[in-house]
Amino acid sequence: MPTLPVPIRGNNAYFGFAKQSSGGTAVAPNVFPRWMDGSSIEISYKEEKIREGDGTRRLSQAIKNMQMAKIKLVFLPRPVELGFFETAAMGIGSDTVTAAAVSGRTVLTSAAAGATTVILDSTTGLTGSGTATLAVGIGTTNEEVVTVTTPATSGTTFTLTASAVTKFLHQGAVNTTSATTISVGVNTIVVALATNIIVGL
Repeated sequence: MPTLPVPIRGNNAYFGFAKQSSGGTAVAPNVFPRWMDGSSIEISYKEEKIREGDGTRRLSQAIKNMQMAKIKLVFLPRPVELGFFETAAMGIGSDTVTAAAVSGRTVLTSAAAGATTVILDSTTGLTGSGTATLAVGIGTTNEEVVTVTTPATSGTTFTLTASAVTKFLHQGAVNTTSATTISVGVNTIVVALATNIIVGL
């Protein structure tokens, strides 16, 4: 949760954020984004006014019964800040990264554009029954993502699902890997082309 902004000088202030281990338990902020023009803080409250007297009733007491702050934050996040806010926006649980089941594989025999199968150098990581998402031709201009049926239909030959075909030509020995899955509490993201995630610039 955001902390109350603390003035530094004039109209200057800073914003501090932190991730709570349990809801409603305050923790010390450790992320301080550098705010830009367009950022604003509006603090408003509601009160109940009590008046006393007979002929001329005078304000005797004001009881504040609610206060809230509306914060608009405009900033260019650094990598750690970007990761922090992406996590806050996408999920409430701990982040879990499931590494690619297939890495370091290569295409054994060239696959022409329009092929319905892909032949790899090994079936390691692709022996279960179901489907697998593969990035074929990583690092080449013909890089693409295909979904194949597992296990292999014959030897190390994998058939694309739903009568799909490859879009590009893939020469033998090009790199192939499967998807990395990132669970962020509420949502699950599939990163089809990488085992590394780069956040920010």
